[in-house]
Amino acid sequence: MRTIFILGLLAITSLHAQAQIYKWTDANGKVHYSDKDVVGNGSALRVPKGAAVDPDAKTKILQYKNQLDGKRDLQQEKAEKEQQQLAELQAKCSKTRSQLKDFEEVGLVYQVKDGERKYLDHAEKDAQMAQMKQFLKDNCD
Repeated sequence: MRTIFILGLLAITSLHAQAQIYKWTDANGKVHYSDKDVVGNGSALRVPKGAAVDPDAKTKILQYKNQLDGKRDLQQEKAEKEQQQLAELQAKCSKTRSQLKDFEEVGLVYQVKDGERKYLDHAEKDAQMAQMKQFLKDNCD
């Protein structure tokens, strides 16, 4: 009895599995699939049973997935590099603001070159301050 029940269930399932599939496009251009033909539409296509399957489909899918993964990796590397550059620029802006503030508050400014102090005259100090202000204007504001 149990065997007959299982065979009957398999027969019903196999009939359903071989049901026809219909495809149609509605007025909005959206594609629909159904096991029933659309009444009065006239544009339904009958999709053949057992449509041919590309034997290389799995390989192509894996290649496409690897290609997408590679693109994601490149985009992530690019984003990380941009973040690092932005952090470096922000640090440089902060340092330049601090130096400019020091230049504005201090009368005499010197630079150390080869272990010796070199004091800047007013023209050199003003030129360096102008460079700092221009850098801040171009990159930090």
